[in-house]
Amino acid sequence: MTNHLGYEKNEKSDNSNYRNGYSTKTFKTKYGEIEVNIPRDRNSTFEPKIVKAPS
Repeated sequence: MTNHLGYEKNEKSDNSNYRNGYSTKTFKTKYGEIEVNIPRDRNSTFEPKIVKAPS
């Protein structure tokens, strides 16, 4: 989220888009269900990416 918004958490900014909490997502994997907190921004422009772990 820091890279997306361009400033650190709790840092003052003139940016009109700011952090707006989290939403919870549940992923089903071969190891079971995993619950992940996905950060939100005020303008809903943050798109999380799933990155495959190296083997």
